Amino acid sequence: MENILEIKSLRKEYDNFTLKDISFNLPHGYIMGLIGPNGAGKTTIIKLIMNLVRKNSGEIKVFGKDNIESEVEVKSKIGFVYDIPPFYENLSLGQNKSIVSRFYPEWDEELFKKYAKEFGLILKNKFKTLSRGMKMKFQLALVIIPYALLLEKFMATNYIDLSESLSFSLVFSVIFFAVIAISLFIPFVYRFGQMGLMIAMVVTMILTTLLFISIKTSQFVYSRKEF
Repeated sequence: MENILEIKSLRKEYDNFTLKDISFNLPHGYIMGLIGPNGAGKTTIIKLIMNLVRKNSGEIKVFGKDNIESEVEVKSKIGFVYDIPPFYENLSLGQNKSIVSRFYPEWDEELFKKYAKEFGLILKNKFKTLSRGMKMKFQLALVIIPYALLLEKFMATNYIDLSESLSFSLVFSVIFFAVIAISLFIPFVYRFGQMGLMIAMVVTMILTTLLFISIKTSQFVYSRKEF
């Protein structure tokens, strides 16, 4: 199967951080997400793919072509959503679109207008008048046109560390499990009275604690894994 993205032994060194020998492939037709805590190297990988920063070693191929040797051709087929939209604030959406579209030889104007309408974008409005959410919609309307799509942190949880964003799910899961466990023990309590209630509570506490430890451990491994 053809790979749309190939990364081999990629390395980038900073004074206080090193991206160590990353290798992975993204087959054509698949979606991939980079998950990790703040500072793990997710944005660095995207910037290296886009050649916004220089690698120390390794190989990056996009559509089977070297991302530096064929930079113009590769970038003409990639859509890139920035964390901070890099558009001209005092120009209209239509004017900004006209600037961006020149970089894409196979730009589809009708497709852009379709998504602009679906996203509720008014092309005569100046970019600076848009809310953050509408600015992101404008970026998406632009990058849906190319063949590939690279997104850099455009969701509402932009600046939330993964370990923080999982905390609510962790608490909810434990509470939900405890309620289910207690409900299952109700017949047992009715049959054995107070002794049954005590046993049910102890068993529920043990099972809930084991679940909590299991989720918390998985969360730690999941969120602390570094690139």
